[in-house]
Amino acid sequence: MLFIIDDWGLEPLAADQRSDSLESIDQHYQKGSILLISQLPIEE
Repeated sequence: MLFIIDDWGLEPLAADQRSDSLESIDQHYQKGSILLISQLPIEE
């Protein structure tokens, strides 16, 4: 299973959004691979 997250980090997340996002990532991490795509430079 592949979980794709596109345009990650374009806008700051509220506390509840961060919690929900991390929960989803954790659930998918246990089942397969995660592809995280961001347009931010590495320095940021």
